[in-house]
Amino acid sequence: MSGVRKLSAAAMIAALVAGLIAGGSGAAAPKVHRYTTHGRLVVLDAHTGVGDVKGSASGKYAAQIAHFTVKGNKVSGTSVSYNSVGSTVGPFTLTLKTNPDGSTTYTGTGRITAGTGLYRGARGTVKVSGHTAKGATIGYFTYKVTVKY
Repeated sequence: MSGVRKLSAAAMIAALVAGLIAGGSGAAAPKVHRYTTHGRLVVLDAHTGVGDVKGSASGKYAAQIAHFTVKGNKVSGTSVSYNSVGSTVGPFTLTLKTNPDGSTTYTGTGRITAGTGLYRGARGTVKVSGHTAKGATIGYFTYKVTVKY
């Protein structure tokens, strides 16, 4: 797997945590929220990616920043996501696979460990799947989020 593809896929996973803030409902008492979001992420350098996520639950956009390391076909790091009503943070891990056509697919998980604003005290999990075209630095993702806030 080329360095660019590894980095692209690594940064892409960071978008998974952004999905958890995109679907906020504004509930006063802590409540479990489940939803699916879609995002894209651009690799800036060997350890940083930025992107956006649109939440299907609320239609709100979230911006996110990820810091990560790549070891073989494994990626790990932390992602921080922001929107107008708060932010979330959490670690993630990802497994990369290079396909015969040169594209990369990835699957992984993340955790939501903290939040601010509407998401204060947020805790949850995220399952991710996605892909990057051969030679691309932009990846596209789908996130399945379960979060309590």
